[in-house]
Amino acid sequence: MSVRSEVVDGVTVIHVDDGKANALNEAATAQIAEALAASTGPVVLHGREGKFSAGFDLKVMMAGGEAALGMVKAGFHLALDLYLHPTPVVAACTGHAMGAGAILLMAADVRVGASGSFKIGLPEVQIGLPLPRVPHALARERLARSHFVEATLCSTIYGPDDAVTVGFLDEVVDMDEVLARSVARAAALGALPPHAFAATKRMQRQPLFDAERARIEGDLGSFFTG
Repeated sequence: MSVRSEVVDGVTVIHVDDGKANALNEAATAQIAEALAASTGPVVLHGREGKFSAGFDLKVMMAGGEAALGMVKAGFHLALDLYLHPTPVVAACTGHAMGAGAILLMAADVRVGASGSFKIGLPEVQIGLPLPRVPHALARERLARSHFVEATLCSTIYGPDDAVTVGFLDEVVDMDEVLARSVARAAALGALPPHAFAATKRMQRQPLFDAERARIEGDLGSFFTG
């Protein structure tokens, strides 16, 4: 996984590109978390063209054991850190966002998606995996109530326009506009008084953050042992 940061118009852009599906393994998650922690202003999480993230590394997941458990734990901790990050976080969704990719979208403050034949959603139940608590909690918080059951229990997968209706995305633009639009949205949020923004986000989100972080160990322990 290649994770690279640059500052554009006062916004830290974290580029994620493994040249393939942008699957999240434990090492990739650590690199993104490190870049997030090093940022001092608004943040844009930017995928590669056609792939925001295909989710957790399937080879590691199917192997199971401690490697899979560590990978999923790291991914959920990253999602919660994005969710409570004190500065604005915008997801530049450059294509497919499945599983963990969709979870990262729900954790961001604003989500700008690329138009196209892309798939966005939570396929866990569809592929025989129960959906753990962290994505459940984020889905209840971020997705439209009218679509919660179909997006989680029914594992419905959406195109970008429908993903706006459901709540995975906030707007859809042409692929070549995604990054610029995401930086503009992040910069606009960054112009708000920082203390007021951070304090309000903390007031709204700290309870979910604390509750779900405390549950990760026990939840995923049972998840991987059946």
